[in-house]
Amino acid sequence: MPAVPKRKVLKVGGSGTVALPPHWLDPFKLDIGDELELIYDSIVSIKPAGIKLNPSLVEKEIALLTILEAEK
Repeated sequence: MPAVPKRKVLKVGGSGTVALPPHWLDPFKLDIGDELELIYDSIVSIKPAGIKLNPSLVEKEIALLTILEAEK
């Protein structure tokens, strides 16, 4: 079963921010100031800029979200 951590939206200046812990950044070789792409509609996905999406992985993620939502 995947990890499903909860994060709070923090106020930074006039914006809302979600902090990511360092151990989430390391696998993608991300550092403070790196650019991320946010893909959103009814859900928000975070993708490191320059990383190509793998369609089969996206399909697996959607299936997983469906399972997790059904368990609520």
